[in-house]
Amino acid sequence: MRKLIFLLLALALLSGCITLQQTLFTSTKVPQESTSGYISQEIIFPKEGDQLQSSLPFHPTVRLTNSGPFESDGQVCISGLDSSAFRGFSGCECNTFNMQKEERTFLPENVDFGAYSILNEEPQDYTITSITRYKYKSVAKVKMCVKDNADEMALCSSELLSTKDGPLRITSVEQASVPISDSEVALSFSINVEKRAEGDVWDVNAVQERCRPEREIRRNVRVKINGLPFGSGQCGEKLFDKDEANIKCPIGEISLEGRSFGENYNPEIEVELDYAFETRASNRFSVQ
Repeated sequence: MRKLIFLLLALALLSGCITLQQTLFTSTKVPQESTSGYISQEIIFPKEGDQLQSSLPFHPTVRLTNSGPFESDGQVCISGLDSSAFRGFSGCECNTFNMQKEERTFLPENVDFGAYSILNEEPQDYTITSITRYKYKSVAKVKMCVKDNADEMALCSSELLSTKDGPLRITSVEQASVPISDSEVALSFSINVEKRAEGDVWDVNAVQERCRPEREIRRNVRVKINGLPFGSGQCGEKLFDKDEANIKCPIGEISLEGRSFGENYNPEIEVELDYAFETRASNRFSVQ
């Protein structure tokens, strides 16, 4: 039976009807049913080019906006100010936040700092930098393909149904089922991910670190697949230190012996990426 299938596959390859990549790895593009967004920040005081009076108290404010589908918590830090010119400023000040939905939407949230006393005796320019680090996730629903024997499962394909994305977007999910015997396959998934926001993946265990972390930062994402009909979907942590990555998630050797899934058995599974993200913003202002 297997020889016949591989013979038919070879003939199809020669005739140009299909490709080997389409047979073993089925790529699926982002569907129209998708929701995406992320947390953006803006320093609303002081604004770029502001001229401040040294006699007034100084209250820096950063505004956060969550345009994405998920709730989030994290921390905003400010740096760049001269502590000898701004009394009460330590060199790095941090405040936490927790963005929850209110009536199915997110309201902008202001993170306030200070007040600091300005000690300048002469006009001078300064640059304030805000560093926002927060936890987020990206989720894709996928229709998996399962068959009763290894050869048929090797030829079938999965389908990307919908996505909910943050600063990272799941662009495709590829299922690979490599026959080991008539009733056993080596199952794995290949998840293509791209960065769609300004900033970088951050260490999910270091969101509460101050401006300059005192330990090594691991820019990893945690990957898991929920709802698999067999095998474990815990794929562990994967490095993401560029603008895109292909994440491999091996499920293992799956036995199909004695199972009867039916001709139209296509379970829905959920690919989930959990990670942290860092963004920065700066404004230049002067004190008169």
